[in-house]
Amino acid sequence: MGRGRYIVIEGGDGVGKSTIVQLLAERIARDAGLKTLITEEPGSLRDEKGIIVVPIAHELRIMIKAKSLTRSPLTNVLLLNASRRENWLQGIEPALVAGYDVISARNWESTTAYQGFGQGWDIDHIEAMVLEATSKEYMHPDFTFILDLPEKERLARQGKRDYNSSADTFESLADDFHTRVNDGYRTIAELRGYPLISARPSPDEVVDAIWQHVHSPEQK
Repeated sequence: MGRGRYIVIEGGDGVGKSTIVQLLAERIARDAGLKTLITEEPGSLRDEKGIIVVPIAHELRIMIKAKSLTRSPLTNVLLLNASRRENWLQGIEPALVAGYDVISARNWESTTAYQGFGQGWDIDHIEAMVLEATSKEYMHPDFTFILDLPEKERLARQGKRDYNSSADTFESLADDFHTRVNDGYRTIAELRGYPLISARPSPDEVVDAIWQHVHSPEQK
C-alpha cells in the first residue's frame, strides 16, 4: 500500500465544505476503492467510526471557535498553528503513511484568507509560522480546491443557518470581513494555481467537478 493523498477543500463560510468533504470521501472509497479518512481545521482527524483521533487538536478547536474569548489576530494564528501541528503529527501524517486518502475541510490557506486578508496579519509571516509548526508536506497537499460563491448567494446560504445563536468566532464577524476573506480566496487560487470550483451547482455536481481532477488519467 503506497502513501495516501492529502486533499484539501477550502472556501469561506457557507460554501458547503463539510458536505463536499463527506461526499468526496465516499466517492473515493466507492469508485476508486481507496481507504479514506476525514479531518477539519481547526480540529482533529476522525477514524472510520468517526472517533476523534487527536483530542488536543479538538480541544483547541473549541477554544478557537468560542466567540466569547476575545483575542488578537496573532493569537488566532498561534492557536490555529498549535491545533494543526498536533493534528498533522498525530493524525494526518500517520494516516497518509498508512495509505489513507485524507480529505480535509480547510488547511493553512484558511489562515491566509481569514487572518491575512480578513484581519490584516502579514501573509509572509503567516506562511513562515505555519512552516515552522508543520512541514513542507503539510503545506503542499496533493490537491487543494477552493469552493467559490458570489457574495449574495453565500450570504443567502448563511442566512438559512441559525447564525444568531450559533455563529462562531469568525462567522459572527461583519459582512465586510467575509467579503475580504472571499476576495482573498480568489487571490490565493490565482497565485497558487488552485482550481476555483463553483459551489452554485448541487453537491453531487461539485464533487463531479473535483473528481475530474483527483481521478484524472494523470493521477491513476
